[in-house]
Amino acid sequence: MVATLAELISRFWIIGAIALVVTLVATPVMRALARHNDIVDNPDEPRKRHDQPIAYLGGLGIFSGWLAGVLAFLFGLTGPGFAAGGAAPFGAEVPIWVLLGAFVILIVGLLDDVITLRPGVKLAGQFAAAACLANQRFILPGTGDETMIVGEMVVVSLAGEVGAQIPAWASYGIGTVLLCLFVLGGCNAVNLIDGLDGLATGVTAIATAGFLGIAAFILLRAIEPESPLVPQAEFQLVLCMAMLGGLVGFLCYNFNPASIFMGDAGAMLLGYLCVAIILLFATAAPDGHRYVLAGLVMFTVPILDTALAMGRRLWLGHPVFRPGPHHSYSQLMRYFDGLGMSHGGRVKCTVLVLYGIGLVFAALGVLTLYHPLAGFGLAALAAAGLMVLANLHSSREIQPGEA
Repeated sequence: MVATLAELISRFWIIGAIALVVTLVATPVMRALARHNDIVDNPDEPRKRHDQPIAYLGGLGIFSGWLAGVLAFLFGLTGPGFAAGGAAPFGAEVPIWVLLGAFVILIVGLLDDVITLRPGVKLAGQFAAAACLANQRFILPGTGDETMIVGEMVVVSLAGEVGAQIPAWASYGIGTVLLCLFVLGGCNAVNLIDGLDGLATGVTAIATAGFLGIAAFILLRAIEPESPLVPQAEFQLVLCMAMLGGLVGFLCYNFNPASIFMGDAGAMLLGYLCVAIILLFATAAPDGHRYVLAGLVMFTVPILDTALAMGRRLWLGHPVFRPGPHHSYSQLMRYFDGLGMSHGGRVKCTVLVLYGIGLVFAALGVLTLYHPLAGFGLAALAAAGLMVLANLHSSREIQPGEA
């Protein structure tokens, strides 16, 4: 074994702590900056029921903490490395293009928060971030010096599971398409679920905690310290730890009643990072596809909410991308409204229920690590059950503008 769990915690806890503290400090600064420049979300009944304008730019607070945590690792502020010791060297261990993609998606989201980009421009920005991720190549363990993109590794790993052989050109093409779909889907899934105070922040934090468990699982299973899995798994763990610290810090300001929103900069960044981390699990050959599957199970809540909203809009003949009360949190809000609760009470209860659902899928993701078919099967049944329950509860047609 490369390390024990206690050794992992003793080495990497500082990453999360730095990200937490920096986010706690940076977020009020971004809030003041947003208010000073009128970068705010104004109340707009019936969809936006906050009493006063709420500052955007929370995504910059999250990014500041996440970046601080990553830099702490790069400059050797953790304990001795398992593979090389000291600071992480730039190169194979540090996927530079993955980090560049995070910068790209942050800038696109920030521009949308400040000047409101056209949908086509936002989509182009998401494709640019996907292109960055697709430019990052990794050595696939057990294949000598052969390098692949993470999407291609998923395809090759899946093919190996069933004993199939896929030509290199086909695996690269399918992997590239898969990667782009993941990035676009992840960015928009987190963006769409960001409809209540603390919802996207908490749901993503729960999923990230699950990702952290997968990264630790991979690292603890590495047989030899010199294994090529070690440096890649270490950086995956760092990404998760820094992201989790930033999310917990931001939640202190974003839970109801929120004083700042993450905006598109935060939502798209979180979606990109979640997808990048999930796909990076594919580098842990030969079981990479199983780790990717476990990560997707943990990310089910944003995926399920997006599928539910888009499906119901199509069913009702509404534009797929037009905002409206078709999300899971909107339906829960209506349910709690029937109980005579205040708006703040409804928001808190709705968010906590979805946190609970997120915890269930995180647990099913852990089960998937050990029993892939059982874990994924139970997750699929749970997701299908929630879809049916949501549609039965809201069988009446929703009028446009209803909250």
